[in-house]
Amino acid sequence: CFYAAYAVVGRDLKLAKEPIRVSITFIAPDRRQRDRDNIIASFKAGQDGLAKALGVDDKWFRQEYHFGEPEKPGRVIVRVG
Repeated sequence: CFYAAYAVVGRDLKLAKEPIRVSITFIAPDRRQRDRDNIIASFKAGQDGLAKALGVDDKWFRQEYHFGEPEKPGRVIVRVG
């Protein structure tokens, strides 16, 4: 997640010390039943990588979680701001 975010950002942003809206959409690769709490928890390292690429502490994130329809190969879509 760090490298993907850094590739888009291109440098350390050092965003203001205020809440940052982060929309996270999980797209599962298949229709198997999954525990939503565990899906969110499994993305903790991704949020840490995003925060590092943006040059902020992830305590400023105000996350919105969404769950899309399954689609191979599965993915996580992150929108900041």
